Amino acid sequence: MFMFMIMNYESLIILISLVGFLCFRQLTFAQLQLHPDEAHVLDRIATTLGATLMNSTGDDPCQLGKLPVTDTSIENIITCNYSDGNFSHVTVLKLKTMNLQGSLPQELVNLTFLEEIDLVRIYLSGKLPKEWASMRHLKRMSLEANQLSGTVPKELGYLVNLTDLILSSNQFVGSLPITLQYLTKLTDFRISDNSFNGTVPEFIRNWTKLGRLEMYSSGLEGPINPAIFALGNLTDLRITDMSGPKFDFPKRINENMKYLYAWCF
Repeated sequence: MFMFMIMNYESLIILISLVGFLCFRQLTFAQLQLHPDEAHVLDRIATTLGATLMNSTGDDPCQLGKLPVTDTSIENIITCNYSDGNFSHVTVLKLKTMNLQGSLPQELVNLTFLEEIDLVRIYLSGKLPKEWASMRHLKRMSLEANQLSGTVPKELGYLVNLTDLILSSNQFVGSLPITLQYLTKLTDFRISDNSFNGTVPEFIRNWTKLGRLEMYSSGLEGPINPAIFALGNLTDLRITDMSGPKFDFPKRINENMKYLYAWCF
């Protein structure tokens, strides 16, 4: 009986310690309130996108984990993974499959710690803001399946921390600016289903970290530098429906290539 009481007492001590630890963890990692300036910025962003803000006030997007709008979507995510000790700051904005019909918000530059923009299939129109080039923390930009037009601004090449640049299924025109050569950290580059002109840029051969490259029906013409096929990390290459001078299929292709779709005419 004595031993039984000792064991229960020890179990109780362990249980209390565990509960105390969990409570401490919860308090330590509680989501801080979004910085008031960024809260106002998100309201302006929602308006520019064409979204309808919720009527309720005081809803904190960081604590909600989403943009407080009434529009339905497959995905509405806001992540605030950076804190200055007093407030949280937005690092990820994802909106997918919404019928917004607004434009790309220049105000995103005021989310100074933003790392990822994912605005897919929400029917945005207008041009890609050159002002976005000041977002030095930005790593991922996906604007696939909208109605964006105009040229890709040369300033986009100053986003040297980008790893993903996805502009597929829009209405972009013009040639790809030479400044994109500075995006040497790219692992994913997709520009299919657009109306670009000019030839496939030579500088792509220097994107040694590139793992996925999609340029089918992009409007660009060949030939394609054979060195692109041999990029060491490239495992997914799709370049169908490309016109231009005839060129021989390269003899040297990355041995780790998993997907290769090459059909030129």
